[in-house]
Amino acid sequence: MRRPALVLMAGLFLFTQSALPYILHLTSSGAPIKRPDYANVQMYLNQDFAPGFTNSDGNVVITQDSDVMGALNAAIAAWNSIPTTAAQFAPIQTTAQPNGPNVIVMSDTPAIRSMLGPALFALTTLTVSGTTVLNSQIVFNPVLAFSSTGAPNTHDLQATFTKQLGNALGLANSGVIGASLFIFSGNDETHERNLSPDDVAGVSGLYPASGSSVYGTLGGALTLNGSPLRNALVSAVDTGSGTALATLTSPIDGTWSMAAPAGNYLVYAQPLVTDPNSQFGQVIVPYYVGVSQSNQIDTNFQGTFIGGDGSGTTVPVNPGASSDASFSPDPPNGNAPTSLLLVNAVPVGAAAPSTVSVTPAPVTLVSGQPYDILIQGIGIDSTINDSNIQIIGPLVLRTGSTNADKGFPLNFNGVNYPIVRFTVDIPPVNAQSYATLIVTNNGNFASYTGGIVILPPTQ
Repeated sequence: MRRPALVLMAGLFLFTQSALPYILHLTSSGAPIKRPDYANVQMYLNQDFAPGFTNSDGNVVITQDSDVMGALNAAIAAWNSIPTTAAQFAPIQTTAQPNGPNVIVMSDTPAIRSMLGPALFALTTLTVSGTTVLNSQIVFNPVLAFSSTGAPNTHDLQATFTKQLGNALGLANSGVIGASLFIFSGNDETHERNLSPDDVAGVSGLYPASGSSVYGTLGGALTLNGSPLRNALVSAVDTGSGTALATLTSPIDGTWSMAAPAGNYLVYAQPLVTDPNSQFGQVIVPYYVGVSQSNQIDTNFQGTFIGGDGSGTTVPVNPGASSDASFSPDPPNGNAPTSLLLVNAVPVGAAAPSTVSVTPAPVTLVSGQPYDILIQGIGIDSTINDSNIQIIGPLVLRTGSTNADKGFPLNFNGVNYPIVRFTVDIPPVNAQSYATLIVTNNGNFASYTGGIVILPPTQ
């Protein structure tokens, strides 16, 4: 009997598990889903998806000066330029069909409004039979504003296309905050146009190019008292380049595996928080990375570095070789979890922002100039000094700059959490780069894995 097809939605909510270095859709048996047409994926742009598209409320959704086709072609070029994958998109074609296999659509219907809600930029649906992706569809939100020109208070078309094309290939949302495939992005944000190392590792691992690989394998098992820790977030950051990767442990046996570029990696595990009332105890919660709360999610451990601390124990990875990074995290120690609820940046000496968001989002900085970084959250307090802060990547903490800023305390559950402020210097970089911020306190830590995006100096 033919197995029924399953429809997965890759956007704000995903139904995923993973044991790979990026987060993929897996079947219940643990096998990743794949496109049989991965070497020549033909996508179709609906002809109504055009500059000046106006929704049923009379609002212009795509600005008149936008180059929709140019933005889409640039997003396709980003994926097609990866030398380590066999996945390729064919030149885009247009269609009059408002829906159907591999169609990219902007349409205003009650069904689409209901599916995307008021805030989700776009959503990719995958129709799957067994482990085979039968077709995909990318739907944009008709109540939001988009442009390709950086118009104020719009969402960037190219960045949004880039993320959704990755979802169409079978990749799910990333656990690396600065990745193109991370769940959140803000207005006027364009850094997702450029694929992060985690995005590249994802498509290269799912559809590897023929020949020798530049990747090695980093993996192992995550256990506590001999029992597997399932659906735990494992991150690995190369202490030299700042390359950041993240995955989930197997929902069956707690194993995990990463295809990682050569380097020396700081490896750490963190639980996904399942209680909505305590989700501020971690940066990444289940639905960010597409895990349903009905799945087995082990949370009976505290965030732990391999080797027991974050002071420099690393695991080497070499091309074509496997490196074992099995470890057992620490059980909960009773201290309040450390959580970065707010990470922001301002010019050195500028006032703290007057508003705060508890949604994790990347911080984008231009290299070649200094910034003050502001952090805030549970366990982030006035005792934090330079020794509590670790930055991996092309940022340099200015010695003696760390202090508690009294400008705008965050009130959560009746408690005020101060801003901690420190200065970083950023040497010029030639290409978009990433840094990870780790803050330790009271035996716990929080990480913004790959969450600081560093851009080349402006011309």
